[in-house]
Amino acid sequence: MFEAEIVVQDKASKKKESSDVSKSTSDTVLLLKQILEAISDLVDECEILAGETGLSMQVMDTMHAAIVEVFISKDVFDRYRCDRPTRMGIKIKDCLKFLRSLKLDSNYKFRLVAHENGNKLTMGHECTDYDLDFDLVLFDFTKDKFEIPPQEFQVEVLMPTKSFLIVPRIVGAFEDYISLEAHNKVFSVRQESDRGTTCLSIKESDTITMKIDDDVKQEIAMKYVNSIAKAANLSETVKVCMGSNSPVFFDFTLDESGYMRFFIAPRVAPED
Repeated sequence: MFEAEIVVQDKASKKKESSDVSKSTSDTVLLLKQILEAISDLVDECEILAGETGLSMQVMDTMHAAIVEVFISKDVFDRYRCDRPTRMGIKIKDCLKFLRSLKLDSNYKFRLVAHENGNKLTMGHECTDYDLDFDLVLFDFTKDKFEIPPQEFQVEVLMPTKSFLIVPRIVGAFEDYISLEAHNKVFSVRQESDRGTTCLSIKESDTITMKIDDDVKQEIAMKYVNSIAKAANLSETVKVCMGSNSPVFFDFTLDESGYMRFFIAPRVAPED
């Protein structure tokens, strides 16, 4: 059996005992929703694996150009029980319809329950005015886990997510692809179109760290950048890594409470 519960109360009536978790439990439902929002444009369904240490997900889009890995620690829940590994195949849009409708005020409970060999995931929401339950039908998607080999990156950039969000909002607003370039210790994001050229240059500073061992240039589709941007609120920083023969890697680390990672295949230049 799998059970997880979040209890949110007024600050005057409850204080979080541990400060190790980056997201308070009041943010956990939003965290779940934002993760599903970020992958909803890539896939229609996903399998959530509940295990001893928390929840994990892995999805790959139909173009086989993007893989997303997610881990949510059991520590973000007020109560967590998982007797044995439990696989829960869900339709993402159905789950999001319920999560988007929730009234997340200063006092509520949210719970997830799945019985062993059962065919439903019960999502419950209790607030001051009402109790609401949704039995989400589970599916057996029989999805294989994709083994991602160790990557060798020549470029690693850790930046604030607010700086990264300039890419989808401004830099990549005119065409379908953007170019990520590392050259002379500067990391830049560029897009060229008939209407002009936009370029965001990132330099090392107190809030930005870089490791550029070699010049690298990769192009990726903006549709993936837009999905990645939906995960930006999960973390204050994002790590971007590139290699000459590697996917472009985006890592949102939630301190001790988990992570969301994107592996995006770069655009292959047409042969002459």
